[in-house]
Amino acid sequence: MNHNSKKSFTLIELLVVIAVIGLLGSIVLVSFKPVPEKARDTKRVAEIDTLFKSLELYCVDYENYPEQDTAGCIEDTIGEPGGFAELIKPYLPEVPQDPLYPREYEPGKKYCYQYQTENEGQEYEIQVRLERTGTDYTISGICTGAVGNGEPPPPPCDTPCPGDCEACNLAGSEGTCTTRATNDNIEVTTTCYYCDGISGVSVAYSGEEGVSCTGDCTYCLNGSCDNWPAGEQHEGCIAVCYACDDGNCLGQTVDGSAATALGCLAGDEVCRYCSNGTCGHYTSGQHGCPAGQECDSAGRCFSSTYCTVTPCSVAYYCDDDWISRVQFNTIDNSSGEDMGYADFTSISTIVARGESYNLTITIGQDNNWNQYARVWIDFNRNAIFEDGESTYFGYCSSNGCIISGLITIPEGASVGTTRMRVLEIYHSDPTDPCGTHSFGEAEDYTVVIE
Repeated sequence: MNHNSKKSFTLIELLVVIAVIGLLGSIVLVSFKPVPEKARDTKRVAEIDTLFKSLELYCVDYENYPEQDTAGCIEDTIGEPGGFAELIKPYLPEVPQDPLYPREYEPGKKYCYQYQTENEGQEYEIQVRLERTGTDYTISGICTGAVGNGEPPPPPCDTPCPGDCEACNLAGSEGTCTTRATNDNIEVTTTCYYCDGISGVSVAYSGEEGVSCTGDCTYCLNGSCDNWPAGEQHEGCIAVCYACDDGNCLGQTVDGSAATALGCLAGDEVCRYCSNGTCGHYTSGQHGCPAGQECDSAGRCFSSTYCTVTPCSVAYYCDDDWISRVQFNTIDNSSGEDMGYADFTSISTIVARGESYNLTITIGQDNNWNQYARVWIDFNRNAIFEDGESTYFGYCSSNGCIISGLITIPEGASVGTTRMRVLEIYHSDPTDPCGTHSFGEAEDYTVVIE
């Protein structure tokens, strides 16, 4: 009896077959990867050369070039009767197409061979965009008589120039190497060298602070970087309150009543100190401010001593009229009879330069006398209420009557903490913020200008 049997694949053989198929698939995929930029640019340069030769042959036969007054892609003329592609066909059977045509490299500009003629076809220019440099590669020619005199395109600068201070100059003499300008160290790899601008070689810096040195506290010394010694302050350290520590920045920690701020000083902000590399500020006390001044909550000096005023010199009548309420920006303070003066400098508001704010004064009195009001804000923060710093608000004549108006903070006002004085007196405009008056009341507040 004969037994016919069929031999099947083993598991190992199947795995080998699958692996081979996968390898072949990967090879196929690799073969379909996009052509690199350099390869595409090489193809463009070669095709420009072909176009050049074809155009010169056309010039010999027709004594001009295929006319096209408006710049346009030669690829767009394929199939167009009388277009560039048809006219050049006897000399160039297949018009080249840019590898990325018709993709745009910027809005309205396509990757293509752009062609244009002038002077009735006697001159031409054709250009193509190179991807690697992002520049246009251009050739041109003039057809004189029966012989064209176009110049073959120069090779583009695809390879580095020989000198360490040389670079491609595509904009001027296309495709040539040019010596970089003096002090241009773009192509110099050694840390503290620059181009001499004449021979294209590198010259070492000597003692130029920070030139090409990468460290915070380093400087050039005969072509190499050297470190600033410890204790040298702010030589390359980007943040205030830092000092060099043998080439690195070290945060300073200086907390003292003298407020030696090590870079924290800014304008009149002298109430500052270093705290582990950052600036802090004192919120009270003198701390370096001039005599008669102290630190405010923002680290600025402000004057805390102003002239005294006597709104009510006749004590018997000092409870006959008073300021019962002041409203200004975020200040809203109600008070009673203060017998002539009240210090409310513990109450403050923040205002901005160039902005206007409404101020409202409510008058309290035992009769219906005319009560006049004026307000001063020390805009220049010199502890003096000056004539240009006051606003007259008029008068009212009953208990609970209101006087109001706008105060505009000048653009040139000094930034920081300052004083506002509100003064009301009986019978006349109170023009003296420091004077003695018979009947009235004054209140002082704090204003912070930002």
